[in-house]
Amino acid sequence: HAIVAVSADPLDTRAHRVLAWCFCHLGYFDLAEFHFDQALTLNRNSPLTLASCALGFAFSGDLAKAGALSAEARSHAEVMEPFHQIYLAAVDYLAGDYALAAQQCEGRGDLMPTVGGWHSAALWQMGEARAAAARYDAYLAELRAQWQGAEGASDAQLLDWFMSVFPLRREEWRHALRETLEQVAAARVRFLV
Repeated sequence: HAIVAVSADPLDTRAHRVLAWCFCHLGYFDLAEFHFDQALTLNRNSPLTLASCALGFAFSGDLAKAGALSAEARSHAEVMEPFHQIYLAAVDYLAGDYALAAQQCEGRGDLMPTVGGWHSAALWQMGEARAAAARYDAYLAELRAQWQGAEGASDAQLLDWFMSVFPLRREEWRHALRETLEQVAAARVRFLV
């Protein structure tokens, strides 16, 4: 459908952005980057385009470009929607700015079902083990309240779900994020359960 949309209207920035995300999730990162660039060419003034493309380039492994787009998106702070900051929080986390990632996630758990994972991981990376464990505990409760499976999900299934959502080009990033959240989960058992 995204290919048809771009074919029907090659000047539609949203169609290019959607197609780019489809390619990201398929693992065709070079094609994704091409369509993210097309979306930017067509409408660089949109904070949504900037934030979405920043996240797409981060997931594709181009943190320099993602960082520049994040900075550009932040220059439009007065018209950014709160969920744009969640996109930028993931970019900041992958770039190693854990304090900014945590700040952008603070109090925004109701915006997207992935916020708590990034927030917990950022707090952990900042050395705030108890806060990370508490946030992860709350995050698991948030996910369980939304879970639609035939039976209740285990902690491991919830972590697997979180990890499966993000099309990260670099497998070492996926491994590091999982390892961080597994450490947070262990701290949760130690501190809270």
